[in-house]
Amino acid sequence: MFDLLLKNVRLEDPINNISGIYDIAIENKKIADIEKEISPSKALQVLYFREELAIPGIIDLHVHLCGNFGNKSGFAMLARSGVCTALNMAGPNSDLLANMHQARGLNIATLEDATPGLNLASNNPSYEDAKNFVSNAMDHGAIGIKILGGHYPLTPEGSEHIIRAARDRSGYAAWHAGTTAHGSNIEGMREVCELVGDQFVHLAHINSYCRGQIRHELEEVMEAQELLESHPSIISESYIAASNGTSFLINESGQLASKNTGVTLNMLGYENSAAGIGQAILDGIAFVFVQYGEETVRITGQEAHRLWVESGTNIGGGFDVNPPMSRIALAVSRRKNGTFSVDCLATDGGSIPRNVLVSQGLALVAGGVISLKDYIQKTSWNPSRCLNLKNKGHLGIGADADISILDFHHQRAFSTIVGGQVCMMDGYVCGNGGTLITTEQGRKNVESFNIPYQCIDLSNGHLPFGSSR
Repeated sequence: MFDLLLKNVRLEDPINNISGIYDIAIENKKIADIEKEISPSKALQVLYFREELAIPGIIDLHVHLCGNFGNKSGFAMLARSGVCTALNMAGPNSDLLANMHQARGLNIATLEDATPGLNLASNNPSYEDAKNFVSNAMDHGAIGIKILGGHYPLTPEGSEHIIRAARDRSGYAAWHAGTTAHGSNIEGMREVCELVGDQFVHLAHINSYCRGQIRHELEEVMEAQELLESHPSIISESYIAASNGTSFLINESGQLASKNTGVTLNMLGYENSAAGIGQAILDGIAFVFVQYGEETVRITGQEAHRLWVESGTNIGGGFDVNPPMSRIALAVSRRKNGTFSVDCLATDGGSIPRNVLVSQGLALVAGGVISLKDYIQKTSWNPSRCLNLKNKGHLGIGADADISILDFHHQRAFSTIVGGQVCMMDGYVCGNGGTLITTEQGRKNVESFNIPYQCIDLSNGHLPFGSSR
């Protein structure tokens, strides 16, 4: 008997060249059979569909689920948006481990953020300091680290030490471009490419470096494409939402804690100060994020200002600053060999309310901007290669039973199935527990939390994407 049978879905799996109306049988958390007709008598549980679109489970390579940029509401928000697997892009890892039992059935990997004054003694760590930071992060279950250069920049030399230490430890290294020398813009992206050379690095949200801060946004897009073309070891993602996400915290010196917030205020014509962010909130230009149960929402105006003050300014928020031209251009741009310049579509979402991979991603498909095959490649297959998840990104026999079922007509997620468990159905989130993706270095600590886990091997970087880079 199969554990679960999905009847009458429109299955699209370009990796295995499957397209059409099929039944999918699941057993022991794996795809057991795919046929035009499978008898319901062969399954313990049967779900009937009306030809909704079934694709390999969506993998979001950039989310926030804890710490200064997130909260645990993100688990339900991801499940509701059709995401099966996600990479939490800023720690602390201890928070994520404590909340994994509420992960709503999802697969989650995490990176520890490098933050001066928190887990680094200064913004100019030595290689030895960097090595200790990386080792501690991975020993506790993180698959690697992330430099938050746009918010809490390190020196160029200190940044290079962090990246090198991560790769020497066979860890995942991600970088939000920016150092003390260059900002979170196209100049910062250029600097990252120069510093990392041919090292395996995940360069986060390429769209955020193409907002027109230095030159016209499309000129910046062209340079970003050229940089990625000439640095094939760099993997990347971009997002297609209009809003960014940042911290509105005012530090003990009376300054904005996040460099990126101050830069954005200046770009929008406000002072880089507490008064400036306060006025931007009142004017409805800036918005704050507020958690209500398992949902985070945007609030503006007087109410948002009151919440910002009452929180002691320790609250997240954002601005609608991502130009549509650069967002779309980066989503579709290709290298000379035909592969995508930016490997993946992500959201920088999770508990930040912009989990739009389905709503806006399918809009690009419906508008003929990208094909459905392209969409699946950028939201499932390519991300699975980045994380070395060999049994994800496709739905062949024996693959993990991670399936995103989408209502294409209404451009929304209809059901989220992870490891054969229904985690969301028609907006109702019902998944339990969760699986932490870790490495052999973190296995022992993760086991002490009694959390289901999967180990990945990043010693050789990412898996092949299917064609030459």
